[in-house]
Amino acid sequence: MALPNILAGYALVPELLQTAATPTALAVALLQQLDRARLDSDYLGTFARLHADLRRHADTTAAAAVFELLEDRGRLVPAGQNHS
Repeated sequence: MALPNILAGYALVPELLQTAATPTALAVALLQQLDRARLDSDYLGTFARLHADLRRHADTTAAAAVFELLEDRGRLVPAGQNHS
């Protein structure tokens, strides 16, 4: 299953697997999705909601965890100080 469909809990995007994923089938599905995005105002909103649900600021969270670990172990050297 396509990840957007799993996250949405319903068939949000078409799934063309294996032999069904022909160039013609992919082109038709793409055009249908472009039309759907143009005609269904909630369609793109669903993707925006999924994005917001997935976005967890992992970069900031990871940096804070590393900073805390270094600070706890006394290995954090403030800017401008020697590493001796």
